[in-house]
Amino acid sequence: MTSIIIPAALEQAIKENFDTNYEVGCFFLAAREIDSLVIREHLFIPFSENNVSASFLNNIPPHFLSAPEEEYEIVTGHMHSRKYGDQIESFDPYWTIPQNSSLYQPGEIVDGKFFVTRKERAQGDSGALKHWTEYFKTTRFKEVDKTLFIHPHYGSEGRQMTPDLVSITAYRYAANLPFNVEELHIMIK
Repeated sequence: MTSIIIPAALEQAIKENFDTNYEVGCFFLAAREIDSLVIREHLFIPFSENNVSASFLNNIPPHFLSAPEEEYEIVTGHMHSRKYGDQIESFDPYWTIPQNSSLYQPGEIVDGKFFVTRKERAQGDSGALKHWTEYFKTTRFKEVDKTLFIHPHYGSEGRQMTPDLVSITAYRYAANLPFNVEELHIMIK
């Protein structure tokens, strides 16, 4: 199993950039080590009403793309940000999944980690990760299937957002698994 190692300085930068009510897109350049990826560089891209995630993939730093694949891997990411002091919304702490299953209702929390989107045709975070993975495979010929999901702690909806409630979860796209993701181990060093 792959672990993702996040330097403590990056964890602090994540918390500083989390203090907004806009979602923030992220790119990370990770060095390959035995059974782990160590994040070496990052780029945060705040989304606004006019800067939707569709343009997110156009902002990847060129040197991330040209880094030797045997030494480095690109990891995507996004933040379900909430301004410090504001109330955490019901969906903020959770990875969103589409309504394509009759097993779950819109707005339902599944397995304590997933939120069924209320938007009828939206594919949620699972759909975005699938899109990113396919985009890189077909247009950049790179395997980019891991992402960092940065969010308020699970179960914190309704509370006031603070820096100590920021959580980081790593996923790998896995088409054969429920919700198309496999959780990866994270270490802060």
